[in-house]
Amino acid sequence: MAQNIGQAGFIDVETTGLDYLDEEIIELALVVFRFDKDTGEIIDYIGEYSGLREPEVPIKKRASEVHGLYRRHVKGKSLDHDRLIWLLERCEFLIAHNADFDRDFINKYFSVNGIKRDPPFSWYCSMKGIDWSRRRLKRVNLQNLLYRHGIKIAQTHRALDDCKAAIQLLQAKNKDGEYYLKELISGPPLFDGTKYVPPPHQTLEEILQSHRTEEVAAAKSNTSEKDDHRNRAIRTIALILWAFVLLLIISQCAIN
Repeated sequence: MAQNIGQAGFIDVETTGLDYLDEEIIELALVVFRFDKDTGEIIDYIGEYSGLREPEVPIKKRASEVHGLYRRHVKGKSLDHDRLIWLLERCEFLIAHNADFDRDFINKYFSVNGIKRDPPFSWYCSMKGIDWSRRRLKRVNLQNLLYRHGIKIAQTHRALDDCKAAIQLLQAKNKDGEYYLKELISGPPLFDGTKYVPPPHQTLEEILQSHRTEEVAAAKSNTSEKDDHRNRAIRTIALILWAFVLLLIISQCAIN
């Protein structure tokens, strides 16, 4: 029996402060994976991205104390939009821990930088979309949930490490013996976008080969167009020469 496979991305940002209207993203990470929709088990990973960017506003001291990022760490840095878009196109939906926060910052960044996805993403929240109270967990911040599930993290409050650790958390099981990811996607998304079907899973080499094939086809098309222009120019010149010769013949006849 064929597996019912889905593709999703876990995304996380670190910022200059808490208010998305005045603050900016300084670090963004995205991990894209394939999973069994029936069980919630993660099958494999499509790819990941993590990048820093220098903001136009100051990084608040309290924010730096949390994530450890200061101006010197992000100076001159910018996000790789091509890599980010390539990964986002392979996501049916996005997951974040406290998705309200990440979504507001990401939507603002995408809007300012002209990054569009039509239809828009659905967002699931691993903080609000799972019934953590069944495990008598009152503090549902990511670090406490990781600690209570025995999951170690290399660096807390760094985007890529948080993404990877959160995905580990989603592969833990609830009291019913099902993966937390299954529990999460069984409920409604926090923000419901239009259903989106990502393109078939391809390796980066396959994507590049496809682009090379398109470039060759485009080059052939351009060559064909140039040939057409050249042929039209030759015909035009021939007509002008023929008309000139005809005029000479008529003039000679008139003189005789």
